[in-house]
Amino acid sequence: MPHKEDITKDRQNMVLYQYGSGINLPQRWVSYVRYEVLSCGLIMVKEEKKMRRIPSWQIQQVTTLVVLLAISNLTVSQENNGLEVFLKAAVVSMDAKLDKAANLETYATYIEKASQMGAHLVVFPEFSLQQNPGRGVSNYQPTEEQLRYMQETAETVPGPSTDAVVVMAKTHRISVVFGMSEKSLDGELYNTSVFLGPDGIFGSYRKRHLADASVGMNEHLLYRRGTESGLVASRLGNVGLMVCADMLVEFGKELAQQGADFLVTVSAWPAGDGSRYGRRVTHHAREARLWHIVADQVGPGGRFLDYGHSQIVNPYGVVVADTGAIEGIVVAETEIMLPPPVVDFNGDGIVDAIDMCIMVDHWSEDYPLCDISPTPFGDGVVNVQDLKALAEHLFTYPDAVAYWMLDETEGDIAYDSIGGCNGTLFGDPVWRNTSGMADGAIQFDGIDDYVCTDFVLNPADGVFSVVTWIKGGAPGQVILSQESGANWLMADLVDGALKTDLREPGTKTGRNPIPPGPPLVSSTIFTDDDWRRIGIVWDGSYRHLYIDGVEVAMDTAPLSDLESAEGGLYFGAGSSLAPGTFFYGLIDDIRIYNRVVIP
Repeated sequence: MPHKEDITKDRQNMVLYQYGSGINLPQRWVSYVRYEVLSCGLIMVKEEKKMRRIPSWQIQQVTTLVVLLAISNLTVSQENNGLEVFLKAAVVSMDAKLDKAANLETYATYIEKASQMGAHLVVFPEFSLQQNPGRGVSNYQPTEEQLRYMQETAETVPGPSTDAVVVMAKTHRISVVFGMSEKSLDGELYNTSVFLGPDGIFGSYRKRHLADASVGMNEHLLYRRGTESGLVASRLGNVGLMVCADMLVEFGKELAQQGADFLVTVSAWPAGDGSRYGRRVTHHAREARLWHIVADQVGPGGRFLDYGHSQIVNPYGVVVADTGAIEGIVVAETEIMLPPPVVDFNGDGIVDAIDMCIMVDHWSEDYPLCDISPTPFGDGVVNVQDLKALAEHLFTYPDAVAYWMLDETEGDIAYDSIGGCNGTLFGDPVWRNTSGMADGAIQFDGIDDYVCTDFVLNPADGVFSVVTWIKGGAPGQVILSQESGANWLMADLVDGALKTDLREPGTKTGRNPIPPGPPLVSSTIFTDDDWRRIGIVWDGSYRHLYIDGVEVAMDTAPLSDLESAEGGLYFGAGSSLAPGTFFYGLIDDIRIYNRVVIP
């Protein structure tokens, strides 16, 4: 039982929990605290003493640390807070009609059923929103009436029907995948899979591999071929979308290589070819080594008798749920672990008091950003359940791959508390245990002091961000670099403005080799002997430089990539350890993320 004490006699229903109790925080953060009762009925807990790792720049008089439990007789579900949650999926075999309104009613019925059965995701078949009266074998020519129906019932994405399904998803706190005939802005039709949830549309995919004459069908007479990937990011993870005949090629493995966590296929497979359907469904699960969730039409709703047998298949090709050859729904729990909620609400790389205050500002509202519990879509209101989920992540650094606190007091090792990429001190850097922005820092002499770490990341491998505190420096000096690579963060040689030498790669082959692109240089000087929070963000297309939370430079055009490098990192020296690049001053709290943060 957590420790508690009554607040006031006239508020017997309110309790103050000992800070740290019941939320699995490290013991060093447990502290008795002061409080005040807020108008929203919560207790705002405030710290009595500064605790380790709470930077002084976050402390404004008495720093707000955490908003904790409020009403003692309020029962809060603990089902998903701080625990692993696995995706529960539902698939529907549906006999879609040539009646969009009726099909939307069917969606509503099964979405409600799926929610009642505890599903996080429900999948409906290919073009189940409008049906497809014109499909046939390769020598079948659709009639004018059939083509007119398809043109008249096709919709844009987003459009009226996707809006209606979002409302259903929001009502039942569930995500939905369904197939539809999409009309582009230029009037072309596409066979599209739409993926949406309570917050809106996550993404859509236009079928790339049409069932055309090469497989004995006529889909090329009805739809344009899509060109984009089917990978869609969402609260459920990275989902690989496929449509029916995509299963005839190795599309599932391609999506897996792109980073899909599982595959979802919408289909309308003819019953006469059911054995091949079964083989292809399980084949993609095995080849991609991913769960494969498939919804297929059933019955004679269109011109074909469709097979049904919507299935949920594990990565070994074992069918764990199957609707059979009738209209209906099945649900199965998979072994797909859902991502943790996004709790860094302001995107600054740390979950702290600022994020707590953002949640309190939207208390009792339907605010998706802060409605994080139960996983994955919340319950439609920001409340104590979300607060407890956020508390599980307090003072963590989501998606950080390395974090050097630089608070050591002695020794020649700078410890990485996240990735284990410890650094070795060279020269004679000095630990300053009370001089940092957050506790201690490391001081460099500008002559031969530096720290060398193990390999952390290759800039060419994707998105990343770097954030650190510095005090001091001079033109030409480097804060962070990569051995045999680039100077990531430095002071420009001319005036001391923030600069990065991370560049777009050139080409070294051919008659006309192209040199690497230019560095990115700001116009803002930071070498003024004040503490500065500086950072660089590579978002996959643009470089961004930040000082004290303000963007001071950004590329004017997208880059193809950054130059590759496989070396470790240097703190306080250039990539070649050249004279003049050694840093003079203090460096504190270096963090590196594999995502975009706002330094």
